[in-house]
Amino acid sequence: MSLSRRAMFAGGGSSSANFAQLVTARGREALVAELGPLGGESGLIPRPQKGEIRLTSNENPFGPPPSAMAAIRDGFVDSSRYPSNTQPNMSDLTTALADRLGCETSNIVLGAGSGELLKRVAQAYVSPDRHLVTASPTYLQTSGVARYLGAEVKAISLTNDGKLDLDAMA
Repeated sequence: MSLSRRAMFAGGGSSSANFAQLVTARGREALVAELGPLGGESGLIPRPQKGEIRLTSNENPFGPPPSAMAAIRDGFVDSSRYPSNTQPNMSDLTTALADRLGCETSNIVLGAGSGELLKRVAQAYVSPDRHLVTASPTYLQTSGVARYLGAEVKAISLTNDGKLDLDAMA
Protein backbone atom coordinates (compact mmCIF):
# COMPACT_ATOMS: atom_id res chain seq x y z
CA MET A 1 0.00 0.00 0.00
CA SER A 2 1.41 3.38 -0.98
CA LEU A 3 0.34 6.32 1.13
CA SER A 4 1.65 9.77 0.35
CA ARG A 5 1.31 12.88 2.47
CA ARG A 6 -0.96 14.34 -0.22
CA ALA A 7 -3.23 11.29 -0.18
CA MET A 8 -3.33 11.32 3.59
CA PHE A 9 -4.55 14.91 3.75
CA ALA A 10 -6.84 14.72 0.70
CA GLY A 11 -10.47 15.20 1.58
CA GLY A 12 -10.12 14.98 5.33
CA GLY A 13 -7.68 17.57 6.51
CA SER A 14 -5.63 16.50 9.48
CA SER A 15 -8.22 14.33 11.16
CA SER A 16 -7.28 11.62 13.60
CA ALA A 17 -8.59 9.07 11.11
CA ASN A 18 -6.06 10.22 8.49
CA PHE A 19 -3.19 10.01 10.96
CA ALA A 20 -4.42 6.61 12.10
CA GLN A 21 -4.35 5.52 8.44
CA LEU A 22 -0.74 6.70 8.13
CA VAL A 23 0.33 4.91 11.29
CA THR A 24 -1.51 1.75 10.28
CA ALA A 25 0.10 1.78 6.83
CA ARG A 26 3.64 2.75 7.78
CA GLY A 27 4.13 2.59 11.56
CA ARG A 28 4.22 5.21 14.30
CA GLU A 29 7.61 6.41 13.05
CA ALA A 30 5.90 7.68 9.89
CA LEU A 31 3.88 10.15 11.96
CA VAL A 32 7.05 11.50 13.53
CA ALA A 33 8.71 11.69 10.10
CA GLU A 34 5.79 13.67 8.65
CA LEU A 35 5.18 16.02 11.58
CA GLY A 36 8.68 16.35 12.98
CA PRO A 37 10.00 15.40 16.41
CA LEU A 38 6.77 16.34 18.18
CA GLY A 39 4.58 14.36 15.77
CA GLY A 40 4.45 11.37 18.03
CA GLU A 41 3.48 13.61 20.95
CA SER A 42 0.72 15.42 19.05
CA GLY A 43 -2.11 13.59 20.79
CA LEU A 44 -3.49 12.50 17.41
CA ILE A 45 -2.46 8.94 18.13
CA PRO A 46 -3.07 7.98 21.75
CA ARG A 47 -0.12 6.77 23.75
CA PRO A 48 -0.16 3.06 24.57
CA GLN A 49 -1.82 2.20 27.85
CA LYS A 50 -0.06 0.02 30.41
CA GLY A 51 -0.14 -3.56 29.19
CA GLU A 52 -1.32 -2.60 25.70
CA ILE A 53 0.49 -4.33 22.85
CA ARG A 54 1.12 -2.40 19.62
CA LEU A 55 2.70 -4.21 16.73
CA THR A 56 3.30 -1.21 14.43
CA SER A 57 6.84 -0.36 15.49
CA ASN A 58 8.70 -3.64 15.91
CA GLU A 59 7.99 -3.56 19.63
CA ASN A 60 8.47 -6.74 21.61
CA PRO A 61 5.19 -7.36 23.46
CA PHE A 62 7.00 -9.55 26.01
CA GLY A 63 9.68 -7.02 26.97
CA PRO A 64 13.34 -7.86 27.32
CA PRO A 65 14.27 -11.39 28.43
CA PRO A 66 15.87 -11.89 31.86
CA SER A 67 19.34 -12.21 30.29
CA ALA A 68 18.96 -8.78 28.64
CA MET A 69 17.72 -7.24 31.90
CA ALA A 70 20.78 -8.68 33.69
CA ALA A 71 23.08 -7.19 31.02
CA ILE A 72 21.36 -3.80 31.40
CA ARG A 73 21.78 -3.91 35.19
CA ASP A 74 25.41 -5.00 34.91
CA GLY A 75 26.20 -2.30 32.34
CA PHE A 76 24.38 0.52 34.09
CA VAL A 77 27.46 1.47 36.09
CA ASP A 78 29.16 2.56 32.82
CA SER A 79 26.07 4.21 31.32
CA SER A 80 27.48 7.73 31.81
CA ARG A 81 30.53 6.96 29.68
CA TYR A 82 31.06 6.94 25.94
CA PRO A 83 31.14 3.37 24.55
CA SER A 84 34.82 3.72 23.62
CA ASN A 85 35.69 4.40 27.30
CA THR A 86 34.14 1.21 28.68
CA GLN A 87 35.30 -2.38 28.90
CA PRO A 88 34.28 -4.29 26.91
CA ASN A 89 33.83 -1.67 24.18
CA MET A 90 32.61 -1.55 20.57
CA SER A 91 35.90 -2.76 19.11
CA ASP A 92 35.74 -5.79 21.42
CA LEU A 93 32.25 -6.55 20.09
CA THR A 94 33.39 -6.07 16.50
CA THR A 95 36.33 -8.44 17.07
CA ALA A 96 34.11 -11.06 18.71
CA LEU A 97 31.59 -10.89 15.85
CA ALA A 98 34.31 -11.12 13.19
CA ASP A 99 35.85 -14.13 14.95
CA ARG A 100 32.50 -15.89 15.21
CA LEU A 101 31.52 -15.13 11.60
CA GLY A 102 34.96 -15.84 10.17
CA CYS A 103 35.41 -12.44 8.54
CA GLU A 104 37.53 -9.32 8.89
CA THR A 105 36.58 -6.64 11.42
CA SER A 106 36.34 -4.22 8.49
CA ASN A 107 33.32 -6.22 7.30
CA ILE A 108 31.39 -5.48 10.51
CA VAL A 109 29.37 -2.28 10.87
CA LEU A 110 27.57 -1.60 14.14
CA GLY A 111 24.78 0.87 14.71
CA ALA A 112 22.14 1.90 17.22
CA GLY A 113 19.25 0.16 15.46
CA SER A 114 18.46 -0.25 11.78
CA GLY A 115 17.61 3.44 11.32
CA GLU A 116 21.18 4.57 11.92
CA LEU A 117 22.54 1.97 9.51
CA LEU A 118 19.99 2.82 6.82
CA LYS A 119 20.94 6.50 7.09
CA ARG A 120 24.61 5.57 6.68
CA VAL A 121 23.83 3.57 3.54
CA ALA A 122 22.04 6.56 2.02
CA GLN A 123 24.91 8.89 2.96
CA ALA A 124 27.40 6.53 1.33
CA TYR A 125 25.56 5.82 -1.93
CA VAL A 126 23.22 8.67 -2.92
CA SER A 127 23.91 12.19 -4.14
CA PRO A 128 22.28 14.76 -6.41
CA ASP A 129 23.50 12.74 -9.42
CA ARG A 130 22.88 9.25 -7.90
CA HIS A 131 19.20 8.66 -7.17
CA LEU A 132 17.65 6.23 -4.72
CA VAL A 133 15.27 3.48 -5.81
CA THR A 134 13.22 2.20 -2.90
CA ALA A 135 10.05 0.27 -2.16
CA SER A 136 6.87 1.90 -0.93
CA PRO A 137 6.01 1.44 1.84
CA THR A 138 9.34 0.82 3.55
CA TYR A 139 11.55 2.36 6.19
CA LEU A 140 11.67 6.12 5.81
CA GLN A 141 15.26 6.83 6.85
CA THR A 142 16.98 6.25 3.51
CA SER A 143 14.54 8.32 1.47
CA GLY A 144 14.64 11.16 4.02
CA VAL A 145 18.44 11.30 3.90
CA ALA A 146 18.44 11.01 0.10
CA ARG A 147 16.08 13.98 -0.23
CA TYR A 148 18.16 15.97 2.26
CA LEU A 149 21.24 15.28 0.13
CA GLY A 150 19.40 16.49 -2.99
CA ALA A 151 18.95 13.07 -4.56
CA GLU A 152 15.87 12.05 -6.51
CA VAL A 153 13.87 9.32 -4.76
CA LYS A 154 12.05 6.81 -6.97
CA ALA A 155 9.54 5.00 -4.76
CA ILE A 156 8.18 1.83 -6.36
CA SER A 157 4.94 0.40 -4.94
CA LEU A 158 4.89 -3.18 -3.76
CA THR A 159 3.08 -5.72 -5.90
CA ASN A 160 -0.51 -6.64 -5.02
CA ASP A 161 0.79 -9.58 -3.01
CA GLY A 162 3.12 -7.34 -0.96
CA LYS A 163 6.40 -8.20 -2.70
CA LEU A 164 9.09 -5.97 -4.18
CA ASP A 165 8.48 -5.17 -7.85
CA LEU A 166 12.03 -5.89 -8.97
CA ASP A 167 11.23 -5.36 -12.67
CA ALA A 168 9.94 -1.85 -11.95
CA MET A 169 12.94 -1.15 -9.72
CA ALA A 170 15.49 -2.17 -12.39
